[in-house]
Amino acid sequence: MKLNFLDTSGVPVIVKDGRLNFLALIKAVIIKKKVIGFVTIAFILVGLLIALCSPVTYRTSTVILPQTSGSSGLGQLGGLASIAGVNLGSFMEGGEAVSPELYPDIISSYPFLWEVANTSFDFPGFDEPISYYEKMRADSVKSFGELVVDYTVKLPWTIRDLFRGDEKLVTFVSEKDSSLIVVDIETQRLLQQIEDNISLRVNSQNRLVTIAFEEEGALLSAQVTSYLAKLLEEFVINYKNEQIKENLNFFENILEDKKVEFQNAQKALFAYRDRYRNRVPERQNIEYQELDDNYRFAMSSYQNLAQQVEQYRVSSQKEVPLFSVIEPVKIPVEKYAPKRLFILIVSTISGVFVGIVAVFGILWFVKIKDEWNNLAG
Repeated sequence: MKLNFLDTSGVPVIVKDGRLNFLALIKAVIIKKKVIGFVTIAFILVGLLIALCSPVTYRTSTVILPQTSGSSGLGQLGGLASIAGVNLGSFMEGGEAVSPELYPDIISSYPFLWEVANTSFDFPGFDEPISYYEKMRADSVKSFGELVVDYTVKLPWTIRDLFRGDEKLVTFVSEKDSSLIVVDIETQRLLQQIEDNISLRVNSQNRLVTIAFEEEGALLSAQVTSYLAKLLEEFVINYKNEQIKENLNFFENILEDKKVEFQNAQKALFAYRDRYRNRVPERQNIEYQELDDNYRFAMSSYQNLAQQVEQYRVSSQKEVPLFSVIEPVKIPVEKYAPKRLFILIVSTISGVFVGIVAVFGILWFVKIKDEWNNLAG
């Protein structure tokens, strides 16, 4: 028996006078069940193909807790710096370590992803450890499963790439600014693929940081996850060390200026003593008192500031964050994806839904066609 999609004989009117008749809708679905069944079977077959051809991936996670002393050594310098005429407000505000809320931005940055892409790992099918970048150059032909996904789930993006062809990212780099980075399309896609496989979640209450990574190999997934945690720690610690270094350089420059002021006040006082030692009683001379007061103030400011800078040099090391591993990295033994049963369930539900929509479309098309024929007649 030939299946005729446009045959609407016996199908009741679903919408009448602007109202939806649910009983008529149910009857229409029953009458046109073959259409719905045909669409559903097609969706199930596509879902089955995707479920069987999608690569098996494993997911590994680790939980770390960043810890800092919670106190800023800059507070020790605030009082003396204000006396010395220096405003450290901006340094006081920027004295904290990198907030865990910024960790997702760090792992999405180009330097971070580039480090991951150029680090060697144990990829399945390769005898020696290679990097993602080397693997990208070696994989010139896609697998059958990748082709199925490209021409089903990712079909719109595949069509877009076909029209683009071998388009390259064009970036103009000024000879006067060597900090600009040129990234070609293939490298961009590689870095985006790595970023898509990374998952980072920060618990706002206890500040626990969960890092997860999904890849085709169980060992590879564990290796990359471990490296992500290590690299994130290095980024955060290096940032804090650079911040401390810049602050120390700033304070030492202030200290050097106060040293020069102290030496100038000392020279002025001693020169005055040598010049008027036998002429005017030193203790009764107003000019001498001013020079002596300036000398004592400069000496006190310099010595106290030098002491506080040295204390900050020692205490600032406590501000460097430490990372405690709460949940270590473990090599997964069960696959994470594809979730084949879930794919089949979603495909079936989608097929039924699209089938019902198709019935509506057929009824609407037939109605418009009949009205057009009546007008033509």
